[in-house]
Amino acid sequence: NRRFLVTETGEPFFWLGDTAWELFHRLSLAEAEHYLEVRLQQGFNVIQAVALAELDGLHTPNANGHIPLLGDDPTRPNEFYFQHVDSIIRLAAEKGLYIGLLPTWGDKVCGELWGVGPVIFNRKNARLYGKFLGERYRNDTNILWILGGDRPAEGYEDLWAAMADGITEGLSPSPARKGGGGKPFMTYHPRGGSSSSIALHHADWLDMNMMQSGHCLTDTPNWDMIRADYERTPIKPTLDGEPNYEHHPVDPYLRPWKPEYGRFSDYDVRKQAYRAVFAGACARGFACGPGARCRGAARLAACACATTCAASALGARPFASAILNTDTASASFTAWSFRLAAAAALSSTNAAFCCVTWSICVTA
Repeated sequence: NRRFLVTETGEPFFWLGDTAWELFHRLSLAEAEHYLEVRLQQGFNVIQAVALAELDGLHTPNANGHIPLLGDDPTRPNEFYFQHVDSIIRLAAEKGLYIGLLPTWGDKVCGELWGVGPVIFNRKNARLYGKFLGERYRNDTNILWILGGDRPAEGYEDLWAAMADGITEGLSPSPARKGGGGKPFMTYHPRGGSSSSIALHHADWLDMNMMQSGHCLTDTPNWDMIRADYERTPIKPTLDGEPNYEHHPVDPYLRPWKPEYGRFSDYDVRKQAYRAVFAGACARGFACGPGARCRGAARLAACACATTCAASALGARPFASAILNTDTASASFTAWSFRLAAAAALSSTNAAFCCVTWSICVTA
C-alpha cells in the first residue's frame, strides 16, 4: 500500500534508526566499530550520520586530523576525509547495518538560523557534490539518502532537488561505468516540529516523509504529525526521524534551561515511539543526547561519550527488543492496520495509557 518499507526481496523493513550525527566527524574507526557493534546487538538497523557535520564540521578535523573540503569548496572534497567515511560505511555493511547518510547538515545551505555553517552551497555545486557522492558510493547498497539537516526546505527546494539529481546521476551506470544504478531511496530531515511533507511532499525525488517531533515537550503530539502525513496524497511512508533524545534537556531552546525542567527519560523515548508507530509511521528514530553529537573539548573522549550512552541508555535496549522481537517485524502490516483506532484514542490526557494499551493488544 506504499505506506511501509520493504527490501528488494519484499521483506518488511522497520527502520529502527539511531541519530549518530557526528559519527564520521568525531569517532575513530575503532571507536565507530565498537559503537556500531553495540547498536547491532541492541537491534538497530539504521545509523543516521552526516558527511559535512553540524558541529564545526568544515573546520574541526576528524579523528584522523582531516577536514572534509579544501577551501570550503563542495567541488573539492578531501580524499583522506572521505576515505574515513568510506571505511565506516563499509564497516556498517559488514554488520548488516544501513547508513542513513546526510550529505551535509543544513547550516551549510540555510544560514538564517543557528549553527556556525558557513553557507557553502548553491544549485550548481550542490549538484556536483551530490554527483561526487553518488559516484563514490555507487556500489554501496547499505545507504539510505537523507537530505536536509535540521532546516526547513522552504525557499531551498531547487537546491535540494539539484543535490538529489546529482546523487541520482552519480549512482547511474553508463557504458564507461559498471555496477550501481537504480533510483536511490531518499528522504529529508526537517527542523524541529516540522515535516518534509510541508515543502517537499510532491517532489519526485522524495520517497518517504520524515518529521522531527523534537525536544521541546515531553508529550509532543507526534501522532497528529504522523496522521497528517499519512493522509496526504500521493501516498508516501512517514516516520519520526528525530523525537526526543534520552538524557537531552527538556526544551533548552525556547527558554533558559534549568535543572528543575528535567531531562527526557527512557519512558519519554518509548512512549513517543509507540505513539508514532501506531499512528501509522513506518519507522522510528532514537538517540541518547550525548551520543547523538559526541560533543566536547578535544572530542571529550568521543568514544566514551557515544558508546557508553549506546551501551547503557535504557530507552535503546527495551525499545529495540520490543519492536523487533515480537513477530511484528513479519506481522507489521497487520499490526499497523490498527493505526486509525489507535490515533483516534490518543489525546493529550490519555496518550501514554493508550499507547501502552495498544502495544499490549497488538503484540500479545
